[in-house]
Amino acid sequence: SIGSVLALKLQASLLWWALLLILALFLDSSTFPLPVLLWTALTVLLDGLFATTLASFKTMLRNQYVLALESSSDFIWMLVTLALIASGSLELTAFLQVRAAVLAVSLLAGLALLHRKIGLQVSQPTAALALRQTLPFAVSEFFALTSMRIDLLIIAFALGKTAAGVYSPALSLV
Repeated sequence: SIGSVLALKLQASLLWWALLLILALFLDSSTFPLPVLLWTALTVLLDGLFATTLASFKTMLRNQYVLALESSSDFIWMLVTLALIASGSLELTAFLQVRAAVLAVSLLAGLALLHRKIGLQVSQPTAALALRQTLPFAVSEFFALTSMRIDLLIIAFALGKTAAGVYSPALSLV
């Protein structure tokens, strides 16, 4: 069931977030500031859960809900970003906090809609079966995602925060 999959993903995401917190203790805080790292990780976590919620609607061929949820989330994020820029905010964590808030509200709206349309229930047998069947995929996905961004870590460690700061947006453009 969708509820079981979301529960598994939430548990795995929280474990990942906790491991990232532990890893952050060993990273150079001038290159990887702890607040930026943790707020970024939270936005990734929320974005992943929101994407799973949207995928649930897609599998049910309820694309009108995907359109409404995704476009409203992106539109609100754009408005809030423009408001932060207009206010003269130069603090990166402010942008990350607002992004996390928009994603949290979007996720809650998506979950409420899913619950209303199909009900969200967590089934222990279904969750156990899903975990057994998806573990190899999850491990390969983890390594694929890690290897896609390991270059940024290598540059940050070898060349410093300025090089990493220039490299990251350039890579995003490609």
